Amino acid sequence: MFVAGFLVEVILRTLHIFSLLLLVRVLLSWFPGLPWENPLLAALASITDPYLNLIPWLDSPFRRTGPFSNSGIPHFKLGDHPAEPP
Repeated sequence: MFVAGFLVEVILRTLHIFSLLLLVRVLLSWFPGLPWENPLLAALASITDPYLNLIPWLDSPFRRTGPFSNSGIPHFKLGDHPAEPP
C-alpha cells in the first residue's frame, strides 16, 4: 500500500511540474523574437511541444487575439488532474 501511495504522489508531482513548464512555454510563445535555439529554451520546447502538438487545430489563426495565441489554454484543461500534490 505504501508503494502505491508513493507512486501516486510521484505521478502527481510530475504532472504539476509539467503543468508549470507548459505554462512557461505558452507564455514565452507570446514573444516572437525569442531565440529558440538557446539550449534552455530548446529543452523547454522539446519537453512541452509533443503535448502541445497532439491537437494541431488548437493552434489555428482563429484562436489568436492580436499577436497572442490562446491555443495553449485548452491543453491545461485536457491535462487537468483532480488532485494536487500536498
